[in-house]
Amino acid sequence: MVRAKRLPPSGERDRPFPPDIRIWVKLLGRMTGWQPSKRRPLPGNEVPWLAYERMRVTVRFWRATRVS
Repeated sequence: MVRAKRLPPSGERDRPFPPDIRIWVKLLGRMTGWQPSKRRPLPGNEVPWLAYERMRVTVRFWRATRVS
């Protein structure tokens, strides 16, 4: 989903994801429209929670519309 929406920065799009939790938190934040800045390099608690909720709703919708 992250690669399909082209959320990683342009320099990281073709490289595999590193196993660093900070990178995943930033990617979750980008799903909600959060942008890093010099003052706030990582999102707070609410941004990953909103991303989790969006992913949960997306999965439930996908499962509901999937033809068995």
